[in-house]
Amino acid sequence: MARGSQLAVLWFTQDENHQPVIKFARSQDQGVSFSEPIVIDQGTNIGRLAGTCLEDGSAVVAWFDVLENDKLALKACLITQDGKVDEAIKVADVVDSRRSGFPTLASDGKRAIISWTDLDNEVVGSAVIEVRKQ
Repeated sequence: MARGSQLAVLWFTQDENHQPVIKFARSQDQGVSFSEPIVIDQGTNIGRLAGTCLEDGSAVVAWFDVLENDKLALKACLITQDGKVDEAIKVADVVDSRRSGFPTLASDGKRAIISWTDLDNEVVGSAVIEVRKQ
């Protein structure tokens, strides 16, 4: 993910107990150096990540998460410029299948536009994530 001199990376890994972890790091100098990684989600996700940078230095990231009933949900959250991770929101329910693919995120600078494969309705689902300043 990049916007201007801002660069961010998002990756899926496992912790020492082999639990899934999503991490995020940011560079303010075009990749010369990066922040310490921030844990975005841990324990119930299956990865399938997407992200986009906003013009204020924040980023929006998305992933597929396992719900309590073993269903999947597309979740997203905002990471502020100072590294605060906002609470994740559920964007949509998704079918637990490889055919669900990966979500995609784009930005017009002020908001994020997310799309995903909606197998239940056989369409491409989409939503706009409005970012409200505190």
